[in-house]
Amino acid sequence: MITTTVLKSFPYLAKITSSPKKILFCFHHAGGSASVFYRYIREFSDIAIVPVELPAHGSRIKEAPVTNWQELINDICGDILCVLEELKAPFSMIGCSLGSLLAFESTVKLLEFGRKPEKLVICSHSSPDVPSPGYKTNMGYERLIDEITLLSGTPVSIADNEEMLEFYLPLIYNDYLLHDNYMYCGQRINKTDIKVFCGSEDPYFDRGNMKNWERMSDGNNQYYEYEGGHFFLYETDNFYSVVRKAKI
Repeated sequence: MITTTVLKSFPYLAKITSSPKKILFCFHHAGGSASVFYRYIREFSDIAIVPVELPAHGSRIKEAPVTNWQELINDICGDILCVLEELKAPFSMIGCSLGSLLAFESTVKLLEFGRKPEKLVICSHSSPDVPSPGYKTNMGYERLIDEITLLSGTPVSIADNEEMLEFYLPLIYNDYLLHDNYMYCGQRINKTDIKVFCGSEDPYFDRGNMKNWERMSDGNNQYYEYEGGHFFLYETDNFYSVVRKAKI
């Protein structure tokens, strides 16, 4: 079992009971939590699955949300560096939707410390230098409900449940605000392999714009399409398949 001080970014770190051959840090989508990756922790005997929890989500629900990129990435990467120092194993990153952008920026920051992931796995998000389509926070809550329904990231029944809306909408809204605050400033992650995945029915990110990610790195970049929508990664056995296809 890992013995490092409890790190808020990783609520399931204690589940790592042996020395893994590799580590995979997992970044959830807007409105999600580290728990979406919980069921995969025991699926890999050779890989430590380490879900990342953002402030104001899941196990950190009582914390204030952070919508400043520099602050958030510094906090996450500080915790990642602690884990890498103790486990001393090669690592990769995977993100879904907003999580892909977080994984990319975390990679940028870690490279400053001489820590390069073996792979960056991108799911359902456009390249950082391409403006993202879809909902913006200046559109208000009503349009946000439409966005949730479109992406099917949350059961449609939530849109009809006033109590659930009262709880979830501010959480999701703050994640979109974080996304709106993002600014790409030309950063690249050269020599890092990027593996990009999309769902065939994703309304925003499809096969046609996957290869824009090649501008972010001169590594061995590859592109794959799966059946499914924006959140195809969580469907059936896709997470397991994606991890193996990316050769983590």
